[in-house]
Amino acid sequence: MRGLSWLLGFVATCQLACWAQAADMGSLDSTEPLRVGLLRDGNFPFSQPAQTSVPANHAGLEGFEVDLMDALCEAAEINCTAVPLATLDERISGVANGTLDFTISALSYTPGREAVVHFIRPFYYESGVALFGSDQAGLDLFGPDAPTQQALEAASGWGGLFTGSFLAGQTLCAVEGYYALPFILKDIPNLNVRVLPTLQEASDTVRGGGCAAFMYDSVTPVSEVALQVLNAPPAYESPYGVGISLEDKGSELEQRLVYAMTGLMNQGNSSRILELEQQWLVPNGIGPSSALQDVVTAISTFGSQPSGPGESQVPQSYSLFGTRQTGR
Repeated sequence: MRGLSWLLGFVATCQLACWAQAADMGSLDSTEPLRVGLLRDGNFPFSQPAQTSVPANHAGLEGFEVDLMDALCEAAEINCTAVPLATLDERISGVANGTLDFTISALSYTPGREAVVHFIRPFYYESGVALFGSDQAGLDLFGPDAPTQQALEAASGWGGLFTGSFLAGQTLCAVEGYYALPFILKDIPNLNVRVLPTLQEASDTVRGGGCAAFMYDSVTPVSEVALQVLNAPPAYESPYGVGISLEDKGSELEQRLVYAMTGLMNQGNSSRILELEQQWLVPNGIGPSSALQDVVTAISTFGSQPSGPGESQVPQSYSLFGTRQTGR
């Protein structure tokens, strides 16, 4: 069962009294807003240019992660303002060099990235590589003899998916520069892949019969690619986390953010983070995330909401998902 090891770790951590009493809240300056990096482009519906009027601190953005910023900062009792970003480098270097105080920008965890920025726990969502196909093609890539979902989740990478029932000679489309492509080709070296310059061209090629399916992020709205998600679980899953500087690891800022994020997950099905998922992601064909639901259930069942961020040791077992990640 996905998330079971995390759930056991969570229970053990809380049995060791992972929360302490509230500390002095005055050490973070509440008059200067903290700078929060949010993606401006290519991240719908997590963050994108707003279609209507939004608060000044949103910097013209709206979406799941924008509202998550507001909810986190309110719970952590800190003043925050969004800083629109365009690239992966801006997300990581901005936190590392101090031009950003933290980022909430679909930044997936990898051990390599955590050597540069620190991810607070719990993580707040996840993405993986999904397969999108066309109604026209009508292809069931995995056939009646495909492994069960449990077997697929236990498989190493996508190597466990393409066993026997995958149609010989079929080609999968991908977008040039897609982060997961090197990992997929390494795991399945004989896979036929057609790499195209843009998302639109890859989607059009699938609909035109030039590829059997298209590999892309599982959090991609189906309306954006005009294709349906095929019946296969996402591979190469990576959790999304709030990134802070290495210098802030264990700091009051991290303590406040851990406290706030846990609080957003601590009311069962009424938890604020699930409300945001229903507001922004589910209507656009994303989620609901079963892994996020597992964590919300665990925190709501076994957690004890603290009276404030406190000076407790940050519980590293708040790690939401597993550790086989590549990174977006």
